[in-house]
Amino acid sequence: MAPERGAEPKGRLEELVFCNFKSYEGERRFGPFRRFTGVIGPNGSGKSNVMDGISFALGVQSRHLRGSKLEDMVFRREEEEDIAALKRSGWVKLRFRTAGDEMVEFQRQVKYDGTSKYLINGHVTKREDYESRLGSYNILVKIKNFLVFQGDVERAAQRSPEELSREIDELSGSGAFREEYEDLKRQRQLDQNRLTILFKQRQAMHKEEKLLRQMKNEAEEWKKKQEQQYAKKGQK
Repeated sequence: MAPERGAEPKGRLEELVFCNFKSYEGERRFGPFRRFTGVIGPNGSGKSNVMDGISFALGVQSRHLRGSKLEDMVFRREEEEDIAALKRSGWVKLRFRTAGDEMVEFQRQVKYDGTSKYLINGHVTKREDYESRLGSYNILVKIKNFLVFQGDVERAAQRSPEELSREIDELSGSGAFREEYEDLKRQRQLDQNRLTILFKQRQAMHKEEKLLRQMKNEAEEWKKKQEQQYAKKGQK
């Protein structure tokens, strides 16, 4: 997806490398990719498997990749049934060029027994660190903000406003500030409550001041009348 006009891109996919992945036997290379690249071909030529390969390398679970198990991702010929007996492994490597012109290689491997491992620049790493590195380029594995699968558009149209709002928060990255937002919201409510209390106290003080001023005026008026009466009596 092209970045918004004026936005600074985090980087782009430059090359995709398969090895014994799904319908691709041996090592196959795709690329270099441009800002917009289309994959075309007849039915059954492996177009969807390119999408699956990108998804697989980015950590998407196998149930989203038209396979019930990870070992289903490993290439096998029609006559081959027991992938475990073949002891064959497969992998997908993404070569990602960052905005700073650094080349980063993300690779995910799957073995015949269904286990997988993750590598960054050829070094084995934990899944959490793998996803964290992807996240630094705004590639969020858990919400798949980098892929649009078949049926996603229809499902998005059927979501409730609350669900869409949550997803937009995650896609935009603002979800990372939710806790801070909630804290500020609570603080704002506390401040608002304090202001309400202070306003009511001010109103009460104003009423009390008005009452005291009225009482003072009445007392001064009464005192003035008393003095006038005493003055009249003194003149007599």
